[in-house]
Amino acid sequence: DVLPARREQLNADRSAQMATLRVDEENLARTEIRSPIDGVMQRVDAEVGEYLRTGDPIARVVGMDRIEVPVRFPLSARRAVVDGPGTPVRLASDGAGTQTWEGRLTRVAPEADAASRTITAFVEVDQSDSARASALLAPGQFVVARVEPDDGRLRVVVPRRAVVGDRVMVAEPQPDGGHRARVVPVRVSHYVERSLPAIEPGETQWAVL
Repeated sequence: DVLPARREQLNADRSAQMATLRVDEENLARTEIRSPIDGVMQRVDAEVGEYLRTGDPIARVVGMDRIEVPVRFPLSARRAVVDGPGTPVRLASDGAGTQTWEGRLTRVAPEADAASRTITAFVEVDQSDSARASALLAPGQFVVARVEPDDGRLRVVVPRRAVVGDRVMVAEPQPDGGHRARVVPVRVSHYVERSLPAIEPGETQWAVL
């Protein structure tokens, strides 16, 4: 006696499920999964035919156009780093076959690391115009950073070894044509390593006062 009613109920359930299936197939036909960024496919987490829920990872795409590099600076450089957003920073690969990249300081973490006495600054490298994949800075790559802030003021550059106890010896001209040494207290802004043949051809370590 109950079989006809159960049969009708099952047929109705089947019709409802078929309608749901048709709606899902239509939605699937006009659904496309797109990456929010342009980049390189690193891995695919889902397989064809696998059931996925909202929020499940599909794939990992790594964008190479802009790379943000966290760089640690000593606390002594805090003033120069914090006051210098937009300052050019040169990054160099650590190891054999050194490559360099030019970046700009974008932001600085608000707190310092008490254990290492350092602050973390973030450097952005724009690689959108790079034509060679081998020349791109890869995420996770170890680099050495060099930042030389420029506040627009003129500086005095002396050999690093000339600064002893925050003092330098200055040769002052005398009326008789000779020179007399005078001790001048100084404050070192930062150090640079480069060749300045116009000042001293054999020197590469300099203190900027």
